[in-house]
Amino acid sequence: MIKFYTLLCLLTFFQFGYAQSDYLITESNDTIYGSVKHNFSWFGNKISVKNDAGKQVFRYKEMKAYQKKGIKFMKVRREVKPNKFNTWHCRVIVDGKLSLLMETIAESPSCFLLYEDQFFLINRRYFPNEVWTKLLECEQFAKEFSHLHKPTGGRLIVYPKHPKKWARMTISYNRCFSESSNSLVGFN
Repeated sequence: MIKFYTLLCLLTFFQFGYAQSDYLITESNDTIYGSVKHNFSWFGNKISVKNDAGKQVFRYKEMKAYQKKGIKFMKVRREVKPNKFNTWHCRVIVDGKLSLLMETIAESPSCFLLYEDQFFLINRRYFPNEVWTKLLECEQFAKEFSHLHKPTGGRLIVYPKHPKKWARMTISYNRCFSESSNSLVGFN
């Protein structure tokens, strides 16, 4: 019986600790703290936040990002044609000045780079040219990865299906700015 109460107390403690660190950021940049629960199916995309003020339910289009049990998630919205947008639900794999995101719902997930508030889809074997030149400004990154430049103009890196290699490069770049911003948060 004592083991049961000890286990119950520990579970309550851990749930309380997670609930305090959970949050949701709305499209209007309001941050709401509380216990976050999400329901992602193709048609029931809702996120609820429960705190002392009560339970609030948000539709997927009303949120930007959230954190649940220490894991960060973001919504990626990109224009594919004029006035036509695609939206992805992504887990933050590496967080920092350059972030790596991976889609969570698809069988073959897409990966994205987030740099200076702009999302870049990783759909080929190289960093987008707009990002690559900025990344080479970091001496640490340039020393480690500039040899990957191809003479034909492309930047041969790795295949999109190798997120751990992309994560290593992302972490290397983030080390130029802060030793605390190089967190690998998405791989266990």
